[in-house]
Amino acid sequence: MESTILKLIALLGGLTITALFIYGVTIIDNSPPDEFNEVNWADTKKKAEQSTIDYFKNKKNMDVEIKVVSSSGEYAKREVYVEGHLIGNKQKKISSIVDTKTYKVKSVKGDINETNYHLLLNTSYTFEEIKAAIDEIINKAKERIRN
Repeated sequence: MESTILKLIALLGGLTITALFIYGVTIIDNSPPDEFNEVNWADTKKKAEQSTIDYFKNKKNMDVEIKVVSSSGEYAKREVYVEGHLIGNKQKKISSIVDTKTYKVKSVKGDINETNYHLLLNTSYTFEEIKAAIDEIINKAKERIRN
């Protein structure tokens, strides 16, 4: 009887040690990737911000100002979320998702397009010139539809 109790205690002790070991490995394994730790986070934010600025400048021909850079907290995705607006117009918001493995922009959102961006920035146009430009765009679109 005594040997059975000792065997049971030894088995429970072994299981407890194994469970604690697995728990410890899990905690260590779930630590954030290097780009999200305290030491590297400032550099990660700067790279994500610059990637977004370069993307909008080179792909969309737009100048943007970044206001917020954040992570989702889901480190398995390795994504950084960037938010800002067009320079000169805080109402025209933009956002992007940047992959922290490559620092490439994965996706963008915004309530802007290249035509209205350039009209918004160039304040030297008169109302009549802007109206004429819009009328020309509409007429070209109608012509394309007819053909």
